[in-house]
Amino acid sequence: MVEVEQHKESRQAHTNMTNYPFLSGVLALDLVNTEVIVRGRRYDLLCSPEDVVRWWQEALTHYPDREKVKEETQAIAWSLPLLERIKQIRAAIRTVCTNLVKQQSLDQEALTVLNAILAMGYPALDVASEGEMVPVYRAREAHQGAILMTIALSAFHLFTQAEKNRLHKCKNDRCILFFYDTTKSATRQWCSLECLNRARSLQHYQHVKEEQLRQSGEVMDLTQPR
Repeated sequence: MVEVEQHKESRQAHTNMTNYPFLSGVLALDLVNTEVIVRGRRYDLLCSPEDVVRWWQEALTHYPDREKVKEETQAIAWSLPLLERIKQIRAAIRTVCTNLVKQQSLDQEALTVLNAILAMGYPALDVASEGEMVPVYRAREAHQGAILMTIALSAFHLFTQAEKNRLHKCKNDRCILFFYDTTKSATRQWCSLECLNRARSLQHYQHVKEEQLRQSGEVMDLTQPR
């Protein structure tokens, strides 16, 4: 019964968001960011294969220069098993990101999950429409490997080629989104301006309450007999 209610709440959170949050700058991180905090509770925006279809279609428009997997133009089998594998790789990427941000030892189990996905494909040579030879990746499992490989390659490049000090979790304590800072100053601390404003509003509210309690305490102290 509890699981049913949680599922309904996740669906409602999904319905309330017109778009998935593509704000991290990295495909793999945007997959991680399909888990969000809404009103203090954690929700999963990928509750069904149909959700994955919609997320993937949006992802393709946000990342036209993504690492190409040759089989990605074929029909992907949007199924519950694929949904579970995507959630598995999402959890692995989140774990490694957390390890890096907190400067912890890397989780070997999470790396094993990512390596298993990377092993589903291999680099190859292909001929472009202009007749030029181009590098591509091919997936051994066309019906799942295309999407899984693309995500895993995004994580691979993030973890091995990007600057680790630019990978951040949003500074808002009530947010669990990750992002890659591409600013020249490398000082970005928030996933979005909206999150920054919410955090500042909360901080201001807490400051006002603390000031009210302090003043209330001073008044009470003055009323005490000497």
